[in-house]
Amino acid sequence: MGGSIMFDSLRKRGATYALPSRQTSRTPRTVLWIIAGLVQIPVSTVRAGFTDITSSAGLSSVDGEYGVAWADYNNDGYLDFYITGADKLYRNNGNGTFSSGPSVSGDDRAVHWGDIDNDGDLDIGTTWNLYLSRNNGNSTFTLLSNSGVGITSINNLGDFAWMDYNLDGNLDMWAPNGSSPYAYMYAGDGDGTFTAISGSSIGLSASTNGESTVTADFDGDGDMDILYRAGSVYLFSNNGDGTFTNVTSSASISLSGSSGGYNGTAFGDYDN
Repeated sequence: MGGSIMFDSLRKRGATYALPSRQTSRTPRTVLWIIAGLVQIPVSTVRAGFTDITSSAGLSSVDGEYGVAWADYNNDGYLDFYITGADKLYRNNGNGTFSSGPSVSGDDRAVHWGDIDNDGDLDIGTTWNLYLSRNNGNSTFTLLSNSGVGITSINNLGDFAWMDYNLDGNLDMWAPNGSSPYAYMYAGDGDGTFTAISGSSIGLSASTNGESTVTADFDGDGDMDILYRAGSVYLFSNNGDGTFTNVTSSASISLSGSSGGYNGTAFGDYDN
């Protein structure tokens, strides 16, 4: 994958943790956040063994909306974070505190990091309206024109996911869109531009705007699959040839309406 990005998820309406595999041997000090609506719950009230360091980290006044995502945007070996709604990037000072980082435009839902142009640093995208910003590699970001990089037909985007769906080494964007036909895959060209592909043409279908989506290799066959929530929960298996198969029923997933949840989806190995 372009930029050798490893994804894990820490999600509440669109938050994704992204960590470059080129992370240095220094272990970053991590602040644990739990977001429930607009409420930040001190971790000390959640589980014994954790200490609430919000104040000492300089984050007491931080506010936001639905999404927060970790990434080492400046490649200094420490995890920084971006929070939507506030639309602010916070730089990890490497001593357990954070400072305001460079200005990055955004919206109030999901936020995800990924190296879209294969230049070795992490770029950033946020929704409801899609804001995509290129990391210039000098602690500044440039807001891109969606149409200028080949991303069109985006409206009311609840969430999206970076993935290399066709295993060509470039980062692609899966976008369950807010307008019919709803589902798009934007294949990364490796230079920061994309080619739009109708989801239905590769086996991805959606009946409404997606509130949340996540990707992982759930079947262990070496390619990335898609879990997607849009009124109901859908699971699409990557066939390895650039197409997908809806395996929701065969995987014994039957979640719709309120039982299908609302804001978050995640893969995880709960039973090891």
